[in-house]
Amino acid sequence: MESNIKTVVGNKRLYRRLINVGLLPIGLIVSISGLFIQIHYHIQNSSSIGYNTWANIHKWASLLFTILIVFHIILHAKWYNNVIEKHLIKKNKITLYLTAITLVAALLGFAACIATDFDTRHVLIEIHDKTAMLFFVLLLIHVLKKCKWYLSMR
Repeated sequence: MESNIKTVVGNKRLYRRLINVGLLPIGLIVSISGLFIQIHYHIQNSSSIGYNTWANIHKWASLLFTILIVFHIILHAKWYNNVIEKHLIKKNKITLYLTAITLVAALLGFAACIATDFDTRHVLIEIHDKTAMLFFVLLLIHVLKKCKWYLSMR
């Protein structure tokens, strides 16, 4: 029985590590592709890769990122509960803001993808873009705070 518990705990650590390591490059791809889409939209023809290519990269990377984020949140559910129960919200506000803004940006992005009305789609994309800028800043702060963890991996 004890070895089964160690296996489950060990697997949880492995899953956590794989998800965290996967989030960093996928998050960068989502951020960079979103930036190129914005630049292309506002400046036009700013790269040799076309808008549709960047949009497809962004959509698929965003889908993978969202799946990883959901698992990340599930694997850290105990941490979220502790933060709330022990009133540690102020101390962990960047992570909590990042969680909320990530979910909002993802929902807005996916809603824009399925919107059929041009005006609705445009409004959703504009709000998504502004939300995504805040997401990127919070993500940068979060990754810098976790830099020691990334560097200590062996």
